[in-house]
Amino acid sequence: MSRTPYLLAAALPAFLAAQAPSKAVNPDVLRAHLEFLASDLLEGRGTGQRGGELAVAYLEAQCKALGLKPVGANYRQAVRIAGMKAKAEASTLAFQTPTGPQALAFGEDMVMGAGRPQTSVKVDAPLVFVGYGIAAPEEKWDDFKGVDLKGKVLVMMVNDPQATEAEPGRFGGKALTYYGRWTYKFEEAKRHGAAGVLLIHTEASASYGWSVVKNGWSHERFMLASGEGQSPLQGWITDATARKLFAACGEDLDRLRAAAETRGFRPVELKATVKAELESEVRTVDQYNVAGLLPGTDPKLKDEVVIFSAHWDHLGKDEALIRQGKDGIFNGAVDNASGTAALLAMADAARTVRPKRGLMFLWVCAEEQGLIGKFRLCGGSSRTPREDRRQPQPGQPQLRGSHPGRGAAWGGTDEPQGDGRGRRRAHGSEDRRPQPRSRRRLFPQ
Repeated sequence: MSRTPYLLAAALPAFLAAQAPSKAVNPDVLRAHLEFLASDLLEGRGTGQRGGELAVAYLEAQCKALGLKPVGANYRQAVRIAGMKAKAEASTLAFQTPTGPQALAFGEDMVMGAGRPQTSVKVDAPLVFVGYGIAAPEEKWDDFKGVDLKGKVLVMMVNDPQATEAEPGRFGGKALTYYGRWTYKFEEAKRHGAAGVLLIHTEASASYGWSVVKNGWSHERFMLASGEGQSPLQGWITDATARKLFAACGEDLDRLRAAAETRGFRPVELKATVKAELESEVRTVDQYNVAGLLPGTDPKLKDEVVIFSAHWDHLGKDEALIRQGKDGIFNGAVDNASGTAALLAMADAARTVRPKRGLMFLWVCAEEQGLIGKFRLCGGSSRTPREDRRQPQPGQPQLRGSHPGRGAAWGGTDEPQGDGRGRRRAHGSEDRRPQPRSRRRLFPQ
């Protein structure tokens, strides 16, 4: 399929209407798939977990039942990923400042993880504050100003520059841009050859509390097993920790934050270094994108393919909570059992149509871990915002009702709804352009 031209699409109804106006998605089919995918049996469809394996097997079986053709040898497209879990008790991080050392407590003052699949990471490097850590030519914005940052640890603000009265549409205004996501900041640090990144957490800028950061980074994190990875050290520090660090360096953090809201900002070398020793458990596991094809029928257009995509994974289960007798399954009914089920219902509706172009139904893996399945699909590496090489996914469908046993209302928004088992992350499309939603950012998984 590598030579096939692809047309990218995010919704099927209008496409089908042009070819078979009477055909519609069957809501009963959608609901049946949704209830199964969001059930406790699938254990939250976690990356590298049994529930994820069950989800893939289910999607593969449904592709066969719907008569979709495999894309390649079979319906599965392997994505080899590395899982890393920091050993908090064996890891240390401390700042060396003009007023003395500042040792940080893992989980209370900071969290950190490896940017590469390595069991041991050691960093001893100068600290540089780079504002938002953004290089956006289309916004005439460059926080780096050509400063050599190789081998240094970058301290960054979360989010992206706020809109002003003079520029209400700057960085999308109230919309979401990729520049504000922590995934972009880690990618940009690698491009500058940095030894690491420490993000400054505030609830206002991140839109979630420190407990979310702490919990997210206490579990296994994933990345593509192939390639160089990112900067060796990645992590977050609390606002209180950042203020203490900057004060010890003779810097006013609030003043620097205000300066970082302007295009004239330049990196500020802090009079401090960071020494970190990180030990991690590392494993390699195969996850799978699942794809089924409904071939085209038009002699001239059949080699073109319209792709409809959704991610099947969610946050899985937390064994520690389960051992405590608590509900440790994060079912992910909205994110993204709804999108996964919608794609199955769309495929069911489409199979009675003789489309001119081929229709590919694609379920990608490890989205919650940083769009890993989609990166692998597009060649196995991260892209910059300027490349804008997109494989969009439909958002969660506008479903209304309640899921049995959950008491959660589905409204097609990015707000966490219902109880903890339905919790989800607020996020935008991989498209780097502004998205029509609020400025909430990815939960730090």
